[in-house]
Amino acid sequence: MNLKDFLKKYYPVKKLCDSKDYYNKTKEEWQKIFISEYRKYKPHSAEEYNELRSKGIPSWQTVARLFGIKKWMNWIEFCDLERYAIYNYKPKERPVINVSSKVDLLNK
Repeated sequence: MNLKDFLKKYYPVKKLCDSKDYYNKTKEEWQKIFISEYRKYKPHSAEEYNELRSKGIPSWQTVARLFGIKKWMNWIEFCDLERYAIYNYKPKERPVINVSSKVDLLNK
């Protein structure tokens, strides 16, 4: 028994999708599929999209890589999609300090 047969027998791996399916569609078709899945599940993050996507649909990284994109936010912008995450980040207002008065104190 060779290594390949041994691994198949004792360590079977369930395929999520046959890799030949990836070659039957253009990158634009995969992008449309991604957009459809994204709008269907409304994920808040890249990890959430990968968890929720339908069986047989490649991860966002696989599709984005076809377009030479590596980051989630860049991919979302490239696809012209809205973000579903809500951030309420507001920078703290800092008090205005009169620097000239502080410099005058140091010079005395």
